[in-house]
Amino acid sequence: MLGEMLALDTLVAIAIIYRRRAEIHRPMMLLASLMIISGALGRCPYIADFAVMPPLYVLGPALVLGRCFTN
Repeated sequence: MLGEMLALDTLVAIAIIYRRRAEIHRPMMLLASLMIISGALGRCPYIADFAVMPPLYVLGPALVLGRCFTN
């Protein structure tokens, strides 16, 4: 959980620094949102069925969800 918090803070800081450049700001905010979603998805009972490796089964569905909202 500490790693997720550090990643979230880093992504939001980069997004704030580059808020005038949309090609950098948007992906950083999307990735920061995915870091928040991963904690909620980890508590979903059906997500655990996809577990290959415990840290990765949460980020996989979050990345798929993020991919659905990009281009």
